[in-house]
Amino acid sequence: MLKDENLAVEDLPRQVEGDLVDTTWPRLQELLEKHPEARAGAPGRARTLALFGVLCRLCWPQFVAAGICRLFYIVTGYAQPLGLYIILRRFGKDDAFGWTAVGLLFGGPLLNATADALQMFLQRRVATRCRGAIMVLIYDKARRVDMAAASLPPAAAGRGRPQKKESGGGRVGEVVGLMSADVQNALTAIAYFHWVWGPVIQLVITLCALFWLVHVAAVGALIVIALNTVLNKGIFGRLAAASKEFLSARNFRLELVTEMLQGSRIIKMLGYESGIFDAIKGRREKELGKLAKILRLQVAVATLINATPPIMGVATFVAMSWLLGKPIDAATGFTTLTLLENLRFVLMQAPSAATFIITGYVSLQRVESFLDAPDVDQKPSSDGVKRGEVRVEDADFRWGGTADAAAATSGPNGAAPEANPLIDAAAEGNAAENNPNERGLTLRGVDLRMAPGTLTLVVGVTGGGKSSLLSALLGEIRRVKGRVRVGGSTAYCPQQAWCQNASLKDNIVFGDAGKDDARYGACIEACA
Repeated sequence: MLKDENLAVEDLPRQVEGDLVDTTWPRLQELLEKHPEARAGAPGRARTLALFGVLCRLCWPQFVAAGICRLFYIVTGYAQPLGLYIILRRFGKDDAFGWTAVGLLFGGPLLNATADALQMFLQRRVATRCRGAIMVLIYDKARRVDMAAASLPPAAAGRGRPQKKESGGGRVGEVVGLMSADVQNALTAIAYFHWVWGPVIQLVITLCALFWLVHVAAVGALIVIALNTVLNKGIFGRLAAASKEFLSARNFRLELVTEMLQGSRIIKMLGYESGIFDAIKGRREKELGKLAKILRLQVAVATLINATPPIMGVATFVAMSWLLGKPIDAATGFTTLTLLENLRFVLMQAPSAATFIITGYVSLQRVESFLDAPDVDQKPSSDGVKRGEVRVEDADFRWGGTADAAAATSGPNGAAPEANPLIDAAAEGNAAENNPNERGLTLRGVDLRMAPGTLTLVVGVTGGGKSSLLSALLGEIRRVKGRVRVGGSTAYCPQQAWCQNASLKDNIVFGDAGKDDARYGACIEACA
């Protein structure tokens, strides 16, 4: 029976305590402290792999158990070929050894399927535990990140030579892309990590079995695998580059879609629908072009994978019968074909695993790029001010930009130029023309004192810096110089309301179960 109200927490099945973010997030913080190499140091492969290892340690019991299940899956996969070989060798003999082979023939696939299902379940547990922790890690960064500076290339943030922009940083569209796709890609790589080493072990066992069955004739299959490896290496290299281009193109589209959804009222009022839709369509077509390139490469990989086992069989039988001149009996022929058929599924899994790892590696680098974005200054201090008092002393603030550009907004010896004390956007005109990323609203020479118990109004033209001043008091904009002090706690009501899909009471108390009634009653009384 359908309920009238929205889906509530109690309507959902209860999660295991260890899977809850209340447990995984503190554990992730502890692991990051124990392994500083996962966040400290220069960006690169070593740091990305260190972060990958920390995420694996976050759920190591399930991770190791999934690996054991994968190993058991590999071993049981050879029960059927072994049973088939024994039956064909002992055809017509009624003894216990023959019936054991029959048990292997039918029981092996059953155990194999059980191990595979258990491994998939444990991998999902791994993904569940990592998902909540890494989402909190991103959200924790999002509340501290400089939303303007984070959207700049690394060089523009003052971190070295110019680089191609890989992520949109703190912009809302980029955060949406990180949470919706990049986190999932990284978790898929962690969950299916055992698919990487599993095919390697299966390939080694299969080749050893072929050498035991057909002896030197297995060299033909080995040559085919070597050629296949060389071709796949080149394809996978191109696939990694294509995946990175596709993720960048998708985030580029998501940024515009997010801006459109947030400004839909203005777009409708000004009649910009067609222009916005054309821009989104253009970005989507570029994204689909990158996706088509990935799919073409995946088709090439699938073609090689499906063609390899038959070619290996032909090469093996030709080498055995034609080059070595040895006959092929039923036991050897059918067992060889069964081994190669099993190898086909192994080779089909290997490209999927490689794709997961490549995409996850790229996505994890994108997450790292976001985590490396510069933070805004810490919250204003309360030293030397009374409760309810606000003081700003000769302070300059800037939205994003480089340190050099921020310094350029000040006059000689760090003094503010003689101009509008709140804002002077004209000084940024040349920088904005040369580099759009240098555009940033700057507050200069701000001196402000608000006494406790008073009402202060900030009045000015649109774009004059009123909202930026409030952001400066909250510590949400980079402080170039000066001092900001705020006594007591701070409440802030933005221009656009941020309401959750919940009841009025839930939006007021916001999950604070210990103070639900008191806080809710106080708010209703104040608004009455």
